[in-house]
Amino acid sequence: MSELRKLVLFGLLVILFASTATFISQKYYNSVDRDWQEFSEKTVRAYVLHATLIEELGYGGFIHHFKNLVLRHDIDYYAPKAQKAIENALAIINEMRELGEYDEENTQSLTETLDHYLHNLLTAQALIRQGKPISEVDKLVKVDDTAASAALNKFNEQMNQKLAQKKELLQNDFRRAFYIHIGSILLFIITLIVFIYKVVHSYLAQSRLAKEALAASKAKSDFLANMSHEIRTPINAILGTLQILDRDFPDSDHNPLIKSTIYSTKSLVTILNDILDITKFADKQLIIEHVPFSLRRITESIESDYLPFAIEKSIQFEVNVDPALFDSRLGDPVRVRQVLLNLVSNAIKFTEFGSVALNVYRKSENPDVDVVFEIKDTGIGMNSETQNRLFKRFTQADSSTTRRYGGSGLGLAISKSLVDLMKGTIHVQSRPNYGTTMTVTIPLFPSEEELNLMSQGASQCHLDLTDRVILIAEDNPLNALIYRSMLSPTKATIQVAENGQEAVALFESLDPDIILMDIQMPVMDGIEACRRIREKNAAVPIIAVTANVMMEDIETYEQEGFDDHVGKPLELNLLLGTIERFIKTEPAELKS
Repeated sequence: MSELRKLVLFGLLVILFASTATFISQKYYNSVDRDWQEFSEKTVRAYVLHATLIEELGYGGFIHHFKNLVLRHDIDYYAPKAQKAIENALAIINEMRELGEYDEENTQSLTETLDHYLHNLLTAQALIRQGKPISEVDKLVKVDDTAASAALNKFNEQMNQKLAQKKELLQNDFRRAFYIHIGSILLFIITLIVFIYKVVHSYLAQSRLAKEALAASKAKSDFLANMSHEIRTPINAILGTLQILDRDFPDSDHNPLIKSTIYSTKSLVTILNDILDITKFADKQLIIEHVPFSLRRITESIESDYLPFAIEKSIQFEVNVDPALFDSRLGDPVRVRQVLLNLVSNAIKFTEFGSVALNVYRKSENPDVDVVFEIKDTGIGMNSETQNRLFKRFTQADSSTTRRYGGSGLGLAISKSLVDLMKGTIHVQSRPNYGTTMTVTIPLFPSEEELNLMSQGASQCHLDLTDRVILIAEDNPLNALIYRSMLSPTKATIQVAENGQEAVALFESLDPDIILMDIQMPVMDGIEACRRIREKNAAVPIIAVTANVMMEDIETYEQEGFDDHVGKPLELNLLLGTIERFIKTEPAELKS
């Protein structure tokens, strides 16, 4: 059996296992939940019937009418009322039996008491018709509620005991259902991790045989893209929590550990994005945009992102931009930044002492269009043999480099492909132990318009959204909790909807300033919810917050009425910057 077939078979087994385990555990949980609801309803009904039975038999019911019958000798008026009270009590007892929560012995004493009362009622009527005095009638029929109280107390004790036993059984079932559900999820996660490992391992092996197995490689690439989507959700929870801890506990002794873990998590996201980009290149789906953007905004964001890691390694990192360079350019800011991030990240990673510099200047041959990005480091360098295979996928200098510095070997290959797509060039100059210089030249035409398309985030400390309302549509409770924690310092009023239908309903009642909409939700998905809201309000900003980051997905969101999208896992500053940008462009008094 070929490796691809094994992979597909394993994937089908994973899907079958996940579906079966989830279905069984969810069905069992739902069954227990239905039993609990039914038990709750029956319990409430039982107590209501019990209270009504006490009323019918006590001094407000049978005993009252019976005693008045004996005292007043008014058969025509009080006898029917007493008879009706007994009939009502019998009907209540029958309804209790229909609840199915009681044995016959639970209600037998009540039935016997009612039979005794009915006998006394008939006897009392006969004695009254015979003209017997009140004292004699009262003595013969014994008019009091002793028997009823005893029967009711016995019934109440039996009823409480029965309900307590049923409650304990249901609670045990609930615990069992919970453990089964959690167990199935853990088993699925373990299986998924093994599956992802097998997928990545298979992809690395198949890439070496790309010419002989192009079709298999394409199928595998599609599969990896789907898996990249699936694992963004748990990574979103991890990265979101770490960013909140970093923000809220900056002076903690563990803060360096938090920052290191954030860096590692972002590295994992980078690897996932690299794998996703590889699939786009393989299928020729990656499209380069041409929009106005600021060069300095990009370089400032890179300096902000990587300066802390350079300081941690005790190396110097500086960014130098030629003052004569025209700042506003036309191109793809996301891809330009991605290339620079890869190159700067590598430079810092492979430099143990000395410095790393990012220099940006004009190319002398075509100064108005060509922009040169030069990344220089004093790191380990590389020989000519390594340079010749530097931009090939899944390769590094040697195995010792991989063991010491890590990495997937995809970053430089993707950077080279992106530069080629932007019609630029990338060159490397390096000597072992003397450092490396990467020179990237990209044609970026000057633009008269500068747009804030690289929203790198607002200041976490100065984004004040007091009296603003943010509606979040998110079905994952952990993600919803993380969003609340991320946005709590803004002082905004935050409301969470668990699905699209609930989001539409909350929109109508809250009139929010901005909506953060997940896409894949139960009951109603985010796209349909966006359509419904757009029918009512075309102006409110709706941001798609999703792990679906393929180009065709983003185009769909734009066509369906979303104003922007933020990919998972969320970058805290990017999320805040997006919110700030849209809320500030729509003053509260202009909201419809």
